[in-house]
Amino acid sequence: MNLMRGLAPLLMACAVLAACDSSSPSTAPAPTGLGPTTGGGAAASSEPTRVLWGDLHLHTAWSFDAFIFTTTATPEDAYNFAKGAALAHPAGGAYQLDRPFDFLAVTDHSEYVGVINAAADPANPLSTVPVTKQLLNANPMVAGQAFLAMGAAIHAGNKDFFAPQRAASDQASADTWTKTVEIANRQNDPGRFTALIA
Repeated sequence: MNLMRGLAPLLMACAVLAACDSSSPSTAPAPTGLGPTTGGGAAASSEPTRVLWGDLHLHTAWSFDAFIFTTTATPEDAYNFAKGAALAHPAGGAYQLDRPFDFLAVTDHSEYVGVINAAADPANPLSTVPVTKQLLNANPMVAGQAFLAMGAAIHAGNKDFFAPQRAASDQASADTWTKTVEIANRQNDPGRFTALIA
Protein backbone atom coordinates (compact mmCIF):
# COMPACT_ATOMS: atom_id res chain seq x y z
CA MET A 1 0.00 0.00 0.00
CA ASN A 2 2.76 2.49 0.91
CA LEU A 3 4.68 1.49 -2.22
CA MET A 4 1.64 2.31 -4.36
CA ARG A 5 1.32 5.70 -2.68
CA GLY A 6 4.95 6.41 -3.46
CA LEU A 7 4.55 5.34 -7.08
CA ALA A 8 1.28 7.21 -7.66
CA PRO A 9 2.91 10.62 -8.36
CA LEU A 10 5.45 9.02 -10.70
CA LEU A 11 2.74 7.17 -12.63
CA MET A 12 0.67 10.36 -12.87
CA ALA A 13 3.67 12.29 -14.22
CA CYS A 14 4.28 9.60 -16.86
CA ALA A 15 0.65 9.74 -17.93
CA VAL A 16 0.77 13.53 -18.28
CA LEU A 17 4.03 13.42 -20.25
CA ALA A 18 2.64 10.75 -22.57
CA ALA A 19 -0.44 12.88 -23.21
CA CYS A 20 1.80 15.84 -24.08
CA ASP A 21 3.80 13.92 -26.69
CA SER A 22 4.22 16.23 -29.67
CA SER A 23 5.28 13.46 -32.10
CA SER A 24 1.70 12.70 -33.16
CA PRO A 25 -0.17 15.39 -35.12
CA SER A 26 -3.23 16.94 -33.54
CA THR A 27 -6.48 16.19 -35.30
CA ALA A 28 -8.60 18.58 -33.22
CA PRO A 29 -9.69 21.68 -35.14
CA ALA A 30 -8.51 25.04 -33.89
CA PRO A 31 -11.11 26.73 -31.67
CA THR A 32 -13.13 29.46 -33.33
CA GLY A 33 -15.73 31.94 -32.22
CA LEU A 34 -14.19 32.65 -28.83
CA GLY A 35 -14.79 36.37 -29.14
CA PRO A 36 -12.28 39.19 -28.87
CA THR A 37 -8.95 38.39 -27.30
CA THR A 38 -6.25 40.36 -25.62
CA GLY A 39 -2.61 40.31 -26.62
CA GLY A 40 -2.05 37.26 -24.40
CA GLY A 41 -4.76 35.25 -26.15
CA ALA A 42 -7.15 35.18 -23.19
CA ALA A 43 -10.78 35.97 -23.84
CA ALA A 44 -11.50 39.60 -22.99
CA SER A 45 -14.46 40.42 -20.79
CA SER A 46 -16.10 43.60 -19.65
CA GLU A 47 -17.49 41.75 -16.61
CA PRO A 48 -15.68 42.44 -13.33
CA THR A 49 -13.88 39.50 -11.76
CA ARG A 50 -13.85 38.95 -8.01
CA VAL A 51 -12.66 35.92 -6.09
CA LEU A 52 -15.08 34.85 -3.34
CA TRP A 53 -14.09 32.71 -0.36
CA GLY A 54 -16.30 30.38 1.62
CA ASP A 55 -17.24 26.83 2.53
CA LEU A 56 -19.83 24.67 0.81
CA HIS A 57 -19.84 21.75 3.27
CA LEU A 58 -20.17 22.40 6.97
CA HIS A 59 -21.94 20.31 9.64
CA THR A 60 -23.16 21.69 12.95
CA ALA A 61 -24.41 20.06 16.14
CA TRP A 62 -27.73 19.52 14.35
CA SER A 63 -26.14 16.64 12.39
CA PHE A 64 -26.23 13.42 14.39
CA ASP A 65 -22.58 12.57 13.71
CA ALA A 66 -21.23 16.01 14.60
CA PHE A 67 -23.33 16.13 17.78
CA ILE A 68 -22.11 12.71 18.92
CA PHE A 69 -18.52 13.83 18.29
CA THR A 70 -19.03 16.77 20.73
CA THR A 71 -19.74 19.54 18.23
CA THR A 72 -21.79 22.20 20.00
CA ALA A 73 -22.00 24.94 17.35
CA THR A 74 -25.39 25.66 15.80
CA PRO A 75 -25.98 27.04 12.29
CA GLU A 76 -26.26 30.49 13.91
CA ASP A 77 -22.79 30.01 15.41
CA ALA A 78 -21.44 28.77 12.07
CA TYR A 79 -22.68 31.80 10.11
CA ASN A 80 -21.38 34.20 12.77
CA PHE A 81 -17.98 32.45 12.66
CA ALA A 82 -17.95 32.69 8.85
CA LYS A 83 -18.63 36.42 9.16
CA GLY A 84 -15.60 36.85 11.44
CA ALA A 85 -16.87 36.30 15.00
CA ALA A 86 -14.84 34.18 17.40
CA LEU A 87 -16.13 30.69 18.17
CA ALA A 88 -15.45 28.79 21.38
CA HIS A 89 -14.19 25.23 20.89
CA PRO A 90 -15.75 22.49 23.08
CA ALA A 91 -12.26 21.40 24.17
CA GLY A 92 -11.32 24.94 25.17
CA GLY A 93 -10.02 28.05 23.48
CA ALA A 94 -11.59 30.15 20.76
CA TYR A 95 -11.02 30.32 17.02
CA GLN A 96 -11.49 33.15 14.57
CA LEU A 97 -10.93 33.49 10.83
CA ASP A 98 -8.17 35.81 9.67
CA ARG A 99 -10.45 36.86 6.84
CA PRO A 100 -14.24 36.46 7.02
CA PHE A 101 -15.93 34.32 4.36
CA ASP A 102 -18.06 35.67 1.54
CA PHE A 103 -20.43 32.69 1.70
CA LEU A 104 -21.25 29.62 3.76
CA ALA A 105 -23.47 26.61 3.23
CA VAL A 106 -24.50 24.78 6.40
CA THR A 107 -25.03 21.25 5.11
CA ASP A 108 -26.32 19.27 8.06
CA HIS A 109 -27.41 15.70 7.31
CA SER A 110 -31.08 15.54 6.37
CA GLU A 111 -31.34 12.11 8.02
CA TYR A 112 -32.49 12.67 11.60
CA VAL A 113 -31.44 16.32 11.49
CA GLY A 114 -31.86 17.79 14.98
CA VAL A 115 -33.18 14.52 16.41
CA ILE A 116 -30.24 13.77 18.71
CA ASN A 117 -30.35 17.35 20.01
CA ALA A 118 -34.03 16.95 20.80
CA ALA A 119 -33.40 13.54 22.35
CA ALA A 120 -30.80 15.05 24.69
CA ASP A 121 -33.59 17.08 26.30
CA PRO A 122 -35.07 15.01 29.16
CA ALA A 123 -38.47 16.67 28.56
CA ASN A 124 -38.61 15.35 24.98
CA PRO A 125 -40.23 11.92 24.45
CA LEU A 126 -37.22 10.95 22.30
CA SER A 127 -35.11 10.89 25.47
CA THR A 128 -36.99 7.74 26.57
CA VAL A 129 -35.97 5.67 23.54
CA PRO A 130 -33.33 3.04 24.55
CA VAL A 131 -31.09 3.86 21.57
CA THR A 132 -30.95 7.48 22.74
CA LYS A 133 -29.38 6.43 26.01
CA GLN A 134 -26.79 4.48 24.04
CA LEU A 135 -26.03 7.34 21.64
CA LEU A 136 -25.59 9.78 24.53
CA ASN A 137 -23.68 7.35 26.74
CA ALA A 138 -20.49 8.79 28.24
CA ASN A 139 -18.67 5.56 27.38
CA PRO A 140 -17.29 6.09 23.85
CA MET A 141 -17.48 2.37 23.12
CA VAL A 142 -21.23 2.27 23.83
CA ALA A 143 -21.90 5.53 21.97
CA GLY A 144 -19.69 4.40 19.07
CA GLN A 145 -21.58 1.14 18.62
CA ALA A 146 -24.90 3.00 18.70
CA PHE A 147 -23.55 5.52 16.18
CA LEU A 148 -22.54 2.70 13.80
CA ALA A 149 -25.96 1.10 14.20
CA MET A 150 -27.61 4.42 13.39
CA GLY A 151 -25.44 4.84 10.30
CA ALA A 152 -26.37 1.33 9.14
CA ALA A 153 -30.06 2.10 9.69
CA ILE A 154 -29.79 5.27 7.63
CA HIS A 155 -27.95 3.39 4.87
CA ALA A 156 -30.70 0.75 4.86
CA GLY A 157 -33.44 3.40 4.71
CA ASN A 158 -34.76 2.51 8.17
CA LYS A 159 -37.00 5.40 9.25
CA ASP A 160 -37.96 3.76 12.55
CA PHE A 161 -34.61 3.92 14.32
CA PHE A 162 -36.22 5.92 17.14
CA ALA A 163 -39.33 3.72 17.43
CA PRO A 164 -41.69 3.93 19.24
CA GLN A 165 -41.19 7.72 18.98
CA ARG A 166 -41.27 7.96 15.17
CA ALA A 167 -43.68 10.93 15.23
CA ALA A 168 -41.46 12.84 17.66
CA SER A 169 -38.42 12.06 15.49
CA ASP A 170 -40.14 13.31 12.34
CA GLN A 171 -41.34 16.45 14.15
CA ALA A 172 -37.86 17.22 15.47
CA SER A 173 -36.43 16.98 11.93
CA ALA A 174 -39.18 19.18 10.47
CA ASP A 175 -38.74 21.80 13.20
CA THR A 176 -34.96 21.77 12.77
CA TRP A 177 -35.18 22.28 9.00
CA THR A 178 -37.57 25.21 9.52
CA LYS A 179 -35.08 26.78 11.96
CA THR A 180 -32.19 26.11 9.52
CA VAL A 181 -33.97 28.04 6.75
CA GLU A 182 -34.94 30.88 9.11
CA ILE A 183 -31.35 31.26 10.35
CA ALA A 184 -29.90 31.26 6.82
CA ASN A 185 -32.41 33.90 5.69
CA ARG A 186 -31.62 36.05 8.71
CA GLN A 187 -27.84 35.71 8.28
CA ASN A 188 -27.92 36.41 4.54
CA ASP A 189 -26.60 39.89 3.76
CA PRO A 190 -26.83 40.57 -0.01
CA GLY A 191 -23.66 42.05 -1.44
CA ARG A 192 -21.69 41.26 1.71
CA PHE A 193 -22.33 37.66 2.79
CA THR A 194 -24.34 34.83 1.26
CA ALA A 195 -25.88 32.29 3.63
CA LEU A 196 -26.79 29.35 1.44
CA ILE A 197 -29.77 27.17 2.40
CA ALA A 198 -28.32 23.72 1.98
